[in-house]
Amino acid sequence: MWLTGILGGVAYAAIFGLIGPKITKPSGIVWAITSLGKRSLTFFIYNEIMLIVLFSKQTLI
Repeated sequence: MWLTGILGGVAYAAIFGLIGPKITKPSGIVWAITSLGKRSLTFFIYNEIMLIVLFSKQTLI
């Protein structure tokens, strides 16, 4: 099981490694993913707050 996870991670990184150099003029989605990566901690905190708000029983009462 752990071997498939490792191989999947390597394949995922290889796909982005092959696609990345071919992008010369980034489109809207590429720009959004890039900017999200630059602000990953901010997105993580925002994501956790949204998960608490949306899935917590106390916020639904």
